[in-house]
Amino acid sequence: MTAYGSVFFTMNEINRLQILQDVVGNRLTTRLAVLRLNFTDRHCRRLLEPLINFEQKNTHGVSFKKVNQKMVG
Repeated sequence: MTAYGSVFFTMNEINRLQILQDVVGNRLTTRLAVLRLNFTDRHCRRLLEPLINFEQKNTHGVSFKKVNQKMVG
């Protein structure tokens, strides 16, 4: 057994993630996502926020904040 264990997702959770990824990838509008997920607009936007932030941070590869700082010493 691994130290991390296993994670299982239901089909509903997988479908929800796919719809949210389609919105982030501009393949689906938030309005259609709200209708498909049966959420409110605000709930959909709150779920999308971390996905959008993750995508924006990782578009230029991995970067470390300390690398960009000047060395003091």
